[in-house]
Amino acid sequence: MRPGSSRAASSGGFSDWLDRNAQHIFIWPAVVKILIFSIFPLVASFIMALSRIRLRGGSYQVRFVWFQNFEKQLFGSEQFHFLGTFGGMSVLGWIVAGLVTGGIVWWILSTVRSSFTVIGFVGRFFTWGMVLGVGGLLAATFFSGHPFGTLGTTLFYVIIGCGVQFMIGLGLAFLCSMPIKGRTFFSVVFFIPLMITPIGVGDAFRMIADTT
Repeated sequence: MRPGSSRAASSGGFSDWLDRNAQHIFIWPAVVKILIFSIFPLVASFIMALSRIRLRGGSYQVRFVWFQNFEKQLFGSEQFHFLGTFGGMSVLGWIVAGLVTGGIVWWILSTVRSSFTVIGFVGRFFTWGMVLGVGGLLAATFFSGHPFGTLGTTLFYVIIGCGVQFMIGLGLAFLCSMPIKGRTFFSVVFFIPLMITPIGVGDAFRMIADTT
């Protein structure tokens, strides 16, 4: 066989192999990115949640304590930081708790009467438990005049803050889709914060990582 034909055969073999495996090759960068920025931090956070970390002489002492951290936050000394300060519920708190409970009971009855499946019921059961727990927490703290903890603050920003942001963004997007004068200019103006945010995040992490 001539050298030229062998090189052509090897080139054709590589091209055929690349065609057969192109879908895997193109998807691997996304998979690696997800592993680095999502899966590995999730596993590390789970390990840290079950551990107690202390500074010891320029190093870290990591001790596995299982669920003691969660016990402190839910029932121990850190409860008022995480959940808030509990006391006697006010009339408004009882009203809110009753409304939440009644809404969940109505939701359960509607689910059972309309389309009942075991898998769907189990999934909704966790949702009902979360709604009941959050409603009871806010009724016992915020609506009863007691300070709520970091969980209530986070839920407030997630539900109220994100809800308002989505409504404003949806309204602006609807206006930009209408045939009005100057919509191209405002579309560019509305898109500018999307480009500025990664720059601000990168600069913040640069300052955090600056050892000087």
